[in-house]
Amino acid sequence: MTGAANANVQNQINVSLIFNFLRHHGETYRAEISRKVGLSPPAVSRAIESLLEQGYLSESGNLVTRNGKKVARLIVNPDKGCVIAIDFLKGRSRFGCFDFTGDLIYQTVGDYFSENGDVLKALVEKIKQFIGEASLIDKSRPLPEIKAICLGVPCAVDTKSGKTTGAWLYDFLVDLNFKTELESVFDIPVFIENDIKLAAFAENRLGKGMQHHNLVYIDINKYGIGSGIILDGHIVRGALGLAGEIGYSIIPGVKTDKKYHPMGYLESQASLKSIVGKVLECLEAGEIFSLAGSPGDDPGTDTSLTARKVFQAAVDGDSLCRRVINQAVELLISITTNLILAVNPEIVIIGGDIYDMPGAEELFLVPLKQKMGKILPFEAPIVEFSILGSDACMRGASLFGVESILSGLYPFTVDSLSSSDSLDKASSKINNQENIYAS
Repeated sequence: MTGAANANVQNQINVSLIFNFLRHHGETYRAEISRKVGLSPPAVSRAIESLLEQGYLSESGNLVTRNGKKVARLIVNPDKGCVIAIDFLKGRSRFGCFDFTGDLIYQTVGDYFSENGDVLKALVEKIKQFIGEASLIDKSRPLPEIKAICLGVPCAVDTKSGKTTGAWLYDFLVDLNFKTELESVFDIPVFIENDIKLAAFAENRLGKGMQHHNLVYIDINKYGIGSGIILDGHIVRGALGLAGEIGYSIIPGVKTDKKYHPMGYLESQASLKSIVGKVLECLEAGEIFSLAGSPGDDPGTDTSLTARKVFQAAVDGDSLCRRVINQAVELLISITTNLILAVNPEIVIIGGDIYDMPGAEELFLVPLKQKMGKILPFEAPIVEFSILGSDACMRGASLFGVESILSGLYPFTVDSLSSSDSLDKASSKINNQENIYAS
């Protein structure tokens, strides 16, 4: 019986490896799987037949190998299911429907969710509306069965209870249980995770971090600053799900007997809102824009000043705006350097609202790269802007949802199961697995 049991376990591992290989690498054929995953052709065939029988893979058409041979083309079945991915609350929420291959079926931008209303009820109604719209978007292709909803939220999540915690910028979110409420309404699994951690996950799988196992994603937006950390290909959550809350970082000289709330010290000095606030303070103190055509006849009382206007003025040469932005950048350089020293990433990816500011590369990215290269005692990591932009969280939620659904059945990837793992260890992982992605 032991031999049969071990054979069954080994086949489960092979199925897992092959399915995740196909999801991450796209169309391929059996011999290439055997070569790249390191399994024998008979083992590959057994696993693939199992996946084909369950409908997770499709075998259609042909590919031509480097030797000119025609072989059957294998792909993940896009019609097996889809997930609803939501980037919730930071400004207007974003909704996307993705199939199991990661292709976007439909997306929309939702409403602002007010703290004065019933947030859960409003979200339920919006999801119902979104599903209805997604179902009608392509009449030639029925919407695949919705297998899960994944929600990215601007706060920490208690993985045991499913409640939101640590929502200092959004107090009305604390102790809400989106998971329980949405599962009771839609009767499908619901997964919830911090929005910046999901953005980091997406950058690791789809963005500039694709070739790296260790990365830091820093999100600089209107109100907040946070980071998502990926180490060895996995999201770092920490004891309370609060790993990466760099917005609350402080520097020497700052009073440590003061509690910065709801914005952390770094956020109070370097978020886009704080940059605008500091410019307004300077204007009220008598400083003026050095450029002709500055906002308003009386800049000290102008309430329409935005981060975009401040950055554009800095690009055009305004000394006040440049000085305020430079001060924020210097502080961000210090905090980012400390984070790099702590986790030693291969790449740092910058995203959030900063990405869309005029001159962001010149004013922010270039000095960050230059100074980090001088400060660090070792080779500085790559520093790049996100290529996923405002879609990062939503994309991460779609990946997170699919992996959370499937990791129970198919928990292993090529990276997570090394050749040194024994069959007994693999069997233990299957029997006692903990879904490292599910909330």
